[in-house]
Amino acid sequence: MGGVDETYAFCWLNGRTMRHEEAHIAPNDRGFLLGDGVFETVLLRRGQAVWWREHVRRLQHGAQVLGMVPPGDNVLSNAFDEIVATNNLENINENVLRITFSRGSGGRGLSADREHKATLLLQVSAMVSPSDCARAVIVESVRRSESSVSSRLKTLSYIDGVLAQQEAEAQGFSEALLRNDAGRLVCGARANLFVWRNGELWTPPISEGCLPGIARGYLLDIARDRGVACREESLEDLRADDCVLLTNSLRGAMMLAEVGGIALRPADKCDDLTALLSVFRERMT
Repeated sequence: MGGVDETYAFCWLNGRTMRHEEAHIAPNDRGFLLGDGVFETVLLRRGQAVWWREHVRRLQHGAQVLGMVPPGDNVLSNAFDEIVATNNLENINENVLRITFSRGSGGRGLSADREHKATLLLQVSAMVSPSDCARAVIVESVRRSESSVSSRLKTLSYIDGVLAQQEAEAQGFSEALLRNDAGRLVCGARANLFVWRNGELWTPPISEGCLPGIARGYLLDIARDRGVACREESLEDLRADDCVLLTNSLRGAMMLAEVGGIALRPADKCDDLTALLSVFRERMT
């Protein structure tokens, strides 16, 4: 696990804080071999986690769905406190914590050894500042399966997002949008999709194959509290007069300037949306 920024020299692995070069994952770890596990990425601000409880609950839920015994609240909280202290994160404005939980070592094949010992890893990296207004493309190389359990969990099997992002960047775009097997727009490669249309906030329902994002949930709650009409409905396509944004728990809400070379309506032309996003961003502080 070399090549890590010395600012974040320490990780936490299976109960112990150590330097990255000391950390070793077993070669028969099922997370490495099969993508058998879940993960979370958490925004940290001066050593404080944004939406910590929500990330922990989603990690634990995902582990349970996969038939794993999830790490407890105290284990995760103590590990978090240790990694913050050893890396002096209280002195850094923003960074990213990744929590990785795999089923751990096991025998060859798909059947899980009931005596396996799970792997829990916490590591920190620098926060890359996102673009204020990005360019996206609807990719063709991969589709999101609305019937797959992995579409609704943050599993270690993230190849759909990887391939989608590769296709977008190869075409000169910074973000990828994915359709599901039915051909409807469902999400970004690393974010949930929202559309502001005719004064209403639209987003695909979870049943379409998108992750139940933490930022997605917060934006919907804030919008409803403010009396904004919200529609969790299928999106067949985008329109030129749509305001389109992507949300995730690291970048918050990011507007799209265009999709596939077609310019979209800017957020500053939608006063209600601008006010809504201002409140949303305040909640992340």
